[in-house]
Formats: sequence, C-alpha cells, structure tokens
Amino acid sequence: MKIKSMIAAVVFGLFSLVAQAGVIYEWRAVNTATPWGVSLLLEFDQASVDSGSFSFDFSQSPGPNITPADGLLSLQYTTLNNPSEAMRYSAADGGFSYDTGYVSMQLQFTADGFLTGRLAAGDLFQNFEIASDGALFTFIAANNEAGMEHAGCFDAQPCVGASGVLQAEPAPAEVPEPASLGLLGLGGVGLIWARRRT
Repeated sequence: MKIKSMIAAVVFGLFSLVAQAGVIYEWRAVNTATPWGVSLLLEFDQASVDSGSFSFDFSQSPGPNITPADGLLSLQYTTLNNPSEAMRYSAADGGFSYDTGYVSMQLQFTADGFLTGRLAAGDLFQNFEIASDGALFTFIAANNEAGMEHAGCFDAQPCVGASGVLQAEPAPAEVPEPASLGLLGLGGVGLIWARRRT
C-alpha cells in the first residue's frame, strides 16, 4: 500500500508541473529601427489565451502589493543597449524584480498564434510602449535610466520605430517536457510492478 501512495504522490506532482506551464509569446523583429536588439517574452495562462482577449493593469511600489495570480504569468524585456538591467515581472515571485513597476495591456490572441493590441510597461530602469496594426507591433516609445529622454538609444536618437510580431512558441505537446517524459517512465514502472504482483 505504501508504494501505491508514493506513486500517486509522484503522479500528482508531475501533473501539477504540467498544469502550470503557460503559453509564451516571443518578439520577432521585422526591421532594424530603434530600439535595437529587443528581447520581449510574455507568458500567459492557458485560460486567458483560450478566452481570446486579455486586459491587465498592475502597478507596484516598494512595500506590500497585491499581485494578480492569474492571466499574465511573466514578462521579460530588454534591449541591446541595456542587457544587464532586464525588466522582469513574475506573478509567482510577487511582481517586478526591482519592487517597482507597472504594466498595462489590452491584447487579443489570434487563432494563428499572434498577439494584437497595445502594451506598456516600465520599472526602475526602462520603459516601453508598443501598439499593433493587425499582428505587426511598432514601438511608440522606449527609454531607460528612469525615463530620461533618448536614454534607451545611442547618439540621442529617439527610441521609436522598431517593428515585430509577438508570436506563440510551439505548444508543449509538440515538444515533450521533462514532466511528460517522467509520466511515461512512471507508467512503465507501474506496469512492471503490476505484472510482478500477478
């Protein structure tokens, strides 16, 4: 009976890991306008993606904050000019990594795996705003160093114009995850154990 309980606990833990996986959308540039070298990853829970649209407004300052536990799971943003101070938001970790920041988005999830809409976010070191025409997003603004004008680009250039799409990464079913492989292995062990008992 003890072995059955252990197997049940392991299976439950693996199912929990699989259930927590979100849908990740990644920035793919289509031009070389400023800001250069944009890296932007957004992770949403499956229920938000399935709903077709998502609105989110969150502001954080030092001290106790209430972080929404669903919807936007994480956000990571940086540019080639500011790689050491990436903007990071994680609902699981209580919000922004520097305890200060904001994010506002009104987005739609398309059936072919793209995002459309508007997104603005900022923390202590950088901020950006993008909006889409169809699936093509364009930077309206991007700065760093607490919002100093043009600080996000070299040679005092305005940080606008970079365009790209936010496209969903392949579904987890297309790429086996360690938890899925673990479940298969556990199933094999269970079959061997059941066969030995008969």
